[in-house]
Amino acid sequence: WKKGLVKKEYWCVVEGNMAQMKKRSTKEDDSSYTVSGILTRLDSSRSVVVRPSTSKTIGRLCQIQWKHLQTIHTSTKTLELISVKTSSGARHQVRAMLSHLLKSPVVGDLRYGFGSSSIPLPDQSVALHARSLFLPSVQLGNTTDIL
Repeated sequence: WKKGLVKKEYWCVVEGNMAQMKKRSTKEDDSSYTVSGILTRLDSSRSVVVRPSTSKTIGRLCQIQWKHLQTIHTSTKTLELISVKTSSGARHQVRAMLSHLLKSPVVGDLRYGFGSSSIPLPDQSVALHARSLFLPSVQLGNTTDIL
């Protein structure tokens, strides 16, 4: 974990403007983007704050790579289904980075959401699904997809 060899992939539904999300990110290839930030824990709280990696804030440097999968139109708003990959795995990293840096909180996130995204889902969950875990192979040094 500490060497960054374990990678995780999440699928999540966010409330955000795709053009603005892309503008706030660095384009990696035809379909993926990255965003980096400094993650700090709030005193005596389980919440974290993420600031742009250009800030002089002391904390943990984190990065996510994201890719747009699908646009979802409802009667009241437009939502985006995205894939997010990370190798750092800090607590609340994905949720905080999407909300604080991309201004696109996960739907149903009461801790990091704002506006209509902070309205709880019927089952009180957040629209964030841990899809894959990539572990280094002991024999070959390659990664293995654990579903």
